[in-house]
Amino acid sequence: MEKFIINTGLKLSSLEIAELTQKDHKNVTRDIDEMIKALNINPLSFEQVEILGNNQTRRFFNLPPREVKILITGYSVPLRAKVIDRLEELEKAQKPRAMSSLDLFRESVEALIEEREQRKLLEVEHKKLAVDHVKLEEKVDHAIEDSILSSIEQGRLQSAIESKAEQWGDVKYNGYIKKALKEKFFGTSASKQRTFKEIPRKHYSTALSFVSQWTPHQRFGVY
Repeated sequence: MEKFIINTGLKLSSLEIAELTQKDHKNVTRDIDEMIKALNINPLSFEQVEILGNNQTRRFFNLPPREVKILITGYSVPLRAKVIDRLEELEKAQKPRAMSSLDLFRESVEALIEEREQRKLLEVEHKKLAVDHVKLEEKVDHAIEDSILSSIEQGRLQSAIESKAEQWGDVKYNGYIKKALKEKFFGTSASKQRTFKEIPRKHYSTALSFVSQWTPHQRFGVY
């Protein structure tokens, strides 16, 4: 079960870590994702979403000192030094103050409200990513369907044509069947500039069925 960590103390953002280490922010967030997974921590413990212009959002993390130090373990010594120096600066800047019970309660409520708002933003972002993923899969599917036959499919269609010509006892029917295929899928005028291998993949089954049902009289234009 994933652990959920609530930390209202010192934090360092992934954006600042990226700036200190001169790394791309996407690479830093990738490292954080891997660390969180390895530590079995709920990503929502640290993950935040910033709303930018044009309905764009940016995902980043606010990490406590412990997780920051774990993250930078694999970084070079100079980069680790920069991040640790920054942590120490933040720690020194935090002045301890006496808090009343009311102050503690108010701070806890504010932290809880902020956490809930961030969760809602993350849920919206995750739903948007899921929808985008589905749309991308649909585009890929359409691209595959509109692409030409694969070499394996071309070979199978060629074998089907040869078998049909052999069935009717004349190899010249090979050309007639290919011509009929091109006219069926590309039209009479365009068929002269195309080959049967350019038939879209989405029509592969239809092409095989057409070949299996072809008869010699179709070469005279009767389909």
